[in-house]
Amino acid sequence: MDLQTIALLVGAGFLGGAINAIAGGATFFTFPAMLMAGLGAVSANASNTVALAPSSFAAFLAMRRHLTAARHLLVSFLSLGVIGGALGAWLVLWLGDDRFRACVPWLLLVATVLFAAGPWLVRKMHQANLHHERLGVRIAVHIFQALIGVYGGFFGAGMGMVSLAGLTLLGLTDLRSMNALKNLFTTLCNGIAIVVFVLAGVVSWPHALVMMTGGLVGGFVGGKIGNVLPGHWARAFVTTVGTVLTVAYFLKS
Repeated sequence: MDLQTIALLVGAGFLGGAINAIAGGATFFTFPAMLMAGLGAVSANASNTVALAPSSFAAFLAMRRHLTAARHLLVSFLSLGVIGGALGAWLVLWLGDDRFRACVPWLLLVATVLFAAGPWLVRKMHQANLHHERLGVRIAVHIFQALIGVYGGFFGAGMGMVSLAGLTLLGLTDLRSMNALKNLFTTLCNGIAIVVFVLAGVVSWPHALVMMTGGLVGGFVGGKIGNVLPGHWARAFVTTVGTVLTVAYFLKS
């Protein structure tokens, strides 16, 4: 790995870690960097998942004390995270490089829409006059969360805000509890996906570890910046980046 590639991965990791700490959306910066570093689409996705895993785990550790209010959902949601993450990772391997690369523009499009619409979707779910104790609502939300789990193991960008929207339909109102459960769910999706990718031998550890280093530093810096920078500014920036990347990859394909 030459110095130019190292600089690319560290820089993308730093930017991704910083933006994740402020508003989320690191994958928009880190996954394309893995592709630019010369990795195949499957290896880039797997290595990117490894590189970003510490930030999700750190977010969970920071908020784990707030899980108490959501303890009645732990078993079902953790099961969905493990099963969905494993299935999503398996789908990546089943598709292979060529077919997964063909999916990249569409994945970026979906991720951009999910990321941009996330806050609006959460507000709408809060306003929805649905009775979370109804069996039909609970089943629908768990099916929805299972699909999010599969997406998390498959690609995962933008899944956080959609998970929060689903949690509002299950009666959770404390944002800290919702974020704690969402972070644990994301950690499990990423963790089981990493196990699948490692067993398949598709992780490029040099690339993943170099990017992880930049991401850890960026996360710390982003946390400091997030104390003073309005979150909607960062979200607007990430949405713009996602839009530009989506258009570029569609044109390229």
